Amino acid sequence: MSPLQSALIVNAVVLATTLKADLGTKEVTGRRLRRPLFIAAAIVPLFVHTLYTKGPGLSVEVGGAAVGVLIGLIAVGLMRVHRDTAGRSVSTAGVVYAAFWIVIAVGRSVFSYGAAHWYGTRLATFFVRHGAALGDVSGIITNGLVIMAVVALLTRSAGLMMRARAMTPVSAPAAGGPQPAARRRA
Repeated sequence: MSPLQSALIVNAVVLATTLKADLGTKEVTGRRLRRPLFIAAAIVPLFVHTLYTKGPGLSVEVGGAAVGVLIGLIAVGLMRVHRDTAGRSVSTAGVVYAAFWIVIAVGRSVFSYGAAHWYGTRLATFFVRHGAALGDVSGIITNGLVIMAVVALLTRSAGLMMRARAMTPVSAPAAGGPQPAARRRA
């Protein structure tokens, strides 16, 4: 499978599962938060064959992870997390959230296509000039994109979990409201 095909598959899987899990109003459950772990466990071994521990490969992997964190944090910020009438933690995501993930997926796909068809020689020259072996260039690019996608999903789940847990429990008194006798100070 070519790096372009790999990138397109990863983009499609990430986009479809994220939109299915988040669009509309959905309860924040452990199962929903764990789903990206299973996706990562499936995607990474299929598409990441070598982790680079030095040089441009490591730089691209770390950069991909950093961009993935940023994408995940922005995505969490585009969701509303609140309690429904039954007191359950729920999130609501709409058109802006969907558009954000679509733009990210299309951007990664266009970059992958460009690396394969438009500027692959210049990209390879750049990586080789900075210490990468020519045979590692497509692996480096694939790793960066896959790591970015997986880290974005994991960050989105972690952020959603933290926002849901930070909400005031339904049974807690409202700020400034009456407090139980044991908590009152004389």
